[in-house]
Amino acid sequence: MTREELLADGTQYCCYCGCEKARFQCCGENHFQTFAQMDKEDQDEFLKAELVQRAEDAFNRSKWVGLTKEEAPEMVAANWCAAAIRARGSA
Repeated sequence: MTREELLADGTQYCCYCGCEKARFQCCGENHFQTFAQMDKEDQDEFLKAELVQRAEDAFNRSKWVGLTKEEAPEMVAANWCAAAIRARGSA
């Protein structure tokens, strides 16, 4: 989702682990907020985590497709992209 879509969305997320609010607690905490209620830094972290998750999901899906040697570099690039985003976030 884009920032604009998330700002308009009423879905609540855990303030501690970022999981979407469900019927049961996610990490034992009970504080939730919408994307619009997050401060700018938290919104940026949320979006960065979404990008990493999408890259990792794409990488993991591609492993099951039976890639050829020629297609493998794209799979590696997706993994490097996720690693780079993750490293930038921890710096």
